[in-house]
Amino acid sequence: MNNKEKFYHKYLDLPFEIEKPPIDFTVKPEWDNIDLNFKYRNKDIESWFSSLGLTCGKYEVFYTPPHGSVPIHADDYNKKLEKPDNHVKVNISFGPDEATTRWWKSDKTFFVKDATKECLSRLTLCANEEDSTMVYEANTNFPSLINAGELHSTYNPTDQGRWTLCFVPCLRGKTVAPSMALNIFDKFLIN
Repeated sequence: MNNKEKFYHKYLDLPFEIEKPPIDFTVKPEWDNIDLNFKYRNKDIESWFSSLGLTCGKYEVFYTPPHGSVPIHADDYNKKLEKPDNHVKVNISFGPDEATTRWWKSDKTFFVKDATKECLSRLTLCANEEDSTMVYEANTNFPSLINAGELHSTYNPTDQGRWTLCFVPCLRGKTVAPSMALNIFDKFLIN
């Protein structure tokens, strides 16, 4: 695969199953982000990452409520480079097949300053849907390599909740860029 190829999403053929993490799966009316802070660890993911020369830098869960979404955002803005930290995540969602992750383009972005316990001063690049154009959409109920440095959101048109478990692969303490990820994960990519 061409390592310069731009991508938003690729399915992964993993040599193991990823089970639901031990979190509260109560359906709530608002979206949520839960940083698991290594309270939960997946030995299969850690072993697989290690076999690829990687470590798992972060475990987190995103929740998308029924008939709701997680707003359009790009993960982890790099203040020094003045752009989103262009990196991948390995995701798997638990919920309805109709729920998806969407990627967007927008000329009208803005910043939101996170004020959570885990991250007191992180800037997040965001956009409003009415100022954006959707460029790609995928269901992530199957293990997926996603480009988290591009504007993305979630969409859930059903009466059920959707939980997405995320693993952030790191190489020598830094997140993995999408072009590098295509090479590292090449033999596990389905599409």
